[in-house]
Amino acid sequence: MNAPARDEFLRRDAGSVLIEVVVAVVLLAILVVPLAERMLSAATRADAVRQQADRVANDFPGERMLASWTWGSEVRGAWWRPGPTLYVDTWRSGDLTLAVGLWVDGWFLGEQSPVVEGVLRFGAGTWSTYVGAELVMRVRSPGGVWGPPWRSLVPEADGLLSLAGPAGMAAGVEAQVVAHAPAAANPEFQVSWAQVCPDPGSLGLPLVLESVLSGPAGLSLDGSGQSLRMQPERALDVYF
Repeated sequence: MNAPARDEFLRRDAGSVLIEVVVAVVLLAILVVPLAERMLSAATRADAVRQQADRVANDFPGERMLASWTWGSEVRGAWWRPGPTLYVDTWRSGDLTLAVGLWVDGWFLGEQSPVVEGVLRFGAGTWSTYVGAELVMRVRSPGGVWGPPWRSLVPEADGLLSLAGPAGMAAGVEAQVVAHAPAAANPEFQVSWAQVCPDPGSLGLPLVLESVLSGPAGLSLDGSGQSLRMQPERALDVYF
């Protein structure tokens, strides 16, 4: 037999190389193109997130905008110590000097300022004749209006408040308490006259509590409590 010509071997080798190149290009298209598309999509999403973050940073509310969404000058909390001695903690308003006003059973007792580091102390001499009375505390800035009330009952000399539970409160005509949370949420309030507080309901709406009980009662949120006296046909707003 005659051996194949040299040119025929070259043609066969060239055809094999061409097929391998075509297969490589196809595999490259199958593997690399989707990967490139995913990388491009990820880069696009990352750029969109950066743009959104820049917008949020630029739109961050300033002090004036935040102030418009608060109750005004507020009592942050109040607590009693033996004496009894009352400590009132206020939300600070920049470098403004805040004043704390006191009302006992609806009568204006007076106001005191400045508030040192946001906390004001009222000694035992203030409360010697007011044990058991209902106290309302409010805060205001210079030339401003009084902020929302913070309620408490004046305790005995040991500084402990005695809040009667359901068994210790006499039945009366229905009273109503409206509890206002500091933000739009469904917070878990605790009430002294019931083991389980009713569900707050719709998001951001105040919690309306109705009861036919009369006597000293307490309402708390996140460990900060206020006390008041439930009375027939009485309606109160409690702000936290």
